[in-house]
Amino acid sequence: MKAHYTKAVIALLESGHDVDQVLSGLATTLQAHNHYKLYGSILQGVARELGAQSATGSSVTVAKASDEAELKAAITQALAKLNASQPVVHVDPSIIGGYIVEANGQRVDASYKKALVTLYQNLTT
Repeated sequence: MKAHYTKAVIALLESGHDVDQVLSGLATTLQAHNHYKLYGSILQGVARELGAQSATGSSVTVAKASDEAELKAAITQALAKLNASQPVVHVDPSIIGGYIVEANGQRVDASYKKALVTLYQNLTT
């Protein structure tokens, strides 16, 4: 049963659903079926599975699901630069915009968050 919940959560996250909505939906479902005690172990399984995917393959992180299509040319170029293909796409609103490509132990960070942090650091030092 835990494996089914884990697979469902991973499928929702990889399809671009909001993380907060997925986790609150999981909690609601578990409570409704009196399975809430599995919540922690399901999250551990999700983290382990997603960590294994990103360690063995390439990943692309975008701020919202629609950014993947809008930035396709730049993402494809970054994947080629890192000799990677078939990335797992993650949605992380905290990067604000742009993209992050990780593959083969390397990273191309073209996110707005990185640019803003760099700007802040340059202005304050």
